[in-house]
Amino acid sequence: ETSTLSEIRLPKIDVPTWDGDLGTFENFWAMFHTLVHESKLSNVVKMTYLKRALSGSPLKLIQNLNNVNYSEAYNLIDERYNNPRSLATFYVEKMLSFPPLHSPSLSN
Repeated sequence: ETSTLSEIRLPKIDVPTWDGDLGTFENFWAMFHTLVHESKLSNVVKMTYLKRALSGSPLKLIQNLNNVNYSEAYNLIDERYNNPRSLATFYVEKMLSFPPLHSPSLSN
């Protein structure tokens, strides 16, 4: 017995959540963009998904926008966090926060 593609049941993919940690933003935004932003859902539904996916300062940035303003909310998040300068600063600060390596000799 052969199975067709229409009979295959794939697991549901949940929309990821994001709390403002720039270290995880790129993965979150790529998944959200693919699963929600590019979908054929209405802007009201997309805004609901966006608000449910966010917490902390990202949610505060858009929480006062009503559900028909999805495009504005999406652009606000994109402009604030999908910024090469902000991401570069985040990673440089993270590297500088590592404790210095102390070695008594070059062989260690």
